[in-house]
Amino acid sequence: MLKSNKIKKEKLEEQIENLFQLNIDGQIPKGTFKDHHEKPYNELPLVNKEIMKLENEINIIKIQQDSIDVVMENATSLYNNWDNFNRVEKRGLVEMITKKVIILKMIE
Repeated sequence: MLKSNKIKKEKLEEQIENLFQLNIDGQIPKGTFKDHHEKPYNELPLVNKEIMKLENEINIIKIQQDSIDVVMENATSLYNNWDNFNRVEKRGLVEMITKKVIILKMIE
């Protein structure tokens, strides 16, 4: 979607430039230039806005993915090194990552 919007942007910019050149060359009468120019000129900011929105979404996803990767690396490292921690260190780690513990009474 981002790629297609960038292609659309390039085409609109080229179309606007071609219209300017046709107008300069006298092939488009001054009275009708606005009719030809207005549509691509008004569409270009909308395409630019959509491109910015998509690029922001992509950046957010990349940041989230990087965060997930860091968490996974840390979790793997913790798992691999668990036996190297003493009882106090293990307790500290469990307390650090545990929000709450719910104990329910079992009914038989």
